[in-house]
Amino acid sequence: MASIIITGGNAGIGYYMTRQFLEDGHCVAVLDVCTDRLEPLELEFNGSLVICSGDAADEADVARCLKKVNGLWGGVDIAIHNACICVFAPFNKTSEADMKRVHEVNFGGAVNLARWTLPIMKRQKYGRLCFVSSGVGVTGMDGLSAYASSKGAIEALARCLKLECAGTGVSVHLLHPPLTRTASSSPLPVPPQMMAEPEKVGRALARRIESKGFIITTGIGQRLMVGLAYHLPGRIGRLLSSMTKRAQESSANAARPAAERRTKAKRKAAKAEQGRSADT
Repeated sequence: MASIIITGGNAGIGYYMTRQFLEDGHCVAVLDVCTDRLEPLELEFNGSLVICSGDAADEADVARCLKKVNGLWGGVDIAIHNACICVFAPFNKTSEADMKRVHEVNFGGAVNLARWTLPIMKRQKYGRLCFVSSGVGVTGMDGLSAYASSKGAIEALARCLKLECAGTGVSVHLLHPPLTRTASSSPLPVPPQMMAEPEKVGRALARRIESKGFIITTGIGQRLMVGLAYHLPGRIGRLLSSMTKRAQESSANAARPAAERRTKAKRKAAKAEQGRSADT
């Protein structure tokens, strides 16, 4: 049985990772700004789930949760930074506030979790620190400058910490899920049917969380995709950007006939109204 802390576990991938961990008999602490979906789990898995209401971007909230967990369980075996925000907009249309908030949650949350878990793990001479990353953090993508740059920072942080933790008994890992149907991916102009189900992704990552590799994925197919991203970042970035533009154009073309029909219907109704007025 492991003691696990995860940020952003109230919904999406994080929620199903949490559920899988609990079903496997582990003790889990979740830090999230929303906790409504976690409360039923707290009743279902009595004593195995600790809910910490707070923001991963707030170091004080992270510290409070870690102190609570350390006091209850006497340590932390696995820490996972999953909380994230995604803004889909060109760089020149991304506000300073949006850019700052994305980096505070995505990258700042990773820093906060590392800062408060690594001393605990190093003292116990064991632990696994995991950051949820993204292929676009390696390849870049048109319209995702805020999100992709925050994930790119996580990539670099993980590699640095991996080197710094060598010989301490603590390992550092990157989790690379596929594009998944979650709240953070909702701004993307990608058809839902092209996204993976969060339950399938979350459970798969949870089952592989103790994999030995630096990069942990949901399976062979995703491992190949991540490998392509690392080996051909420029080409994959251009491909993703062109696919996104085509999806946007398709959505616009699909919406145009509907808009035209609504306009025609309004004109027809206006003419009918004018005819009735003339008759009176």
